[in-house]
Amino acid sequence: MSERNIRLYLMDIIDSGNAIMEYVKGMSFDDFCNDRKTYSAVVREFENDFDKEVKKAVGSKKRN
Repeated sequence: MSERNIRLYLMDIIDSGNAIMEYVKGMSFDDFCNDRKTYSAVVREFENDFDKEVKKAVGSKKRN
C-alpha cells in the first residue's frame, strides 16, 4: 500500500458504502438491475475504493 494512512482508506470504504446505500435506498433488486445509472454508480463506487488499492497491493507483493 502507499504511504497513505490506513484509516483514510477505511474512511473511503465507509463513505462509498454509505453512498451505495443511498443510491439503492427503496429499490428492489430488479429495479436496481434495470436502472443503468444507479447500477453504474454503484459499480463505480466499488471500483474507486477497492480495485485500485487491491491492484497496488497485489502489484507490490509480486515485486517483492
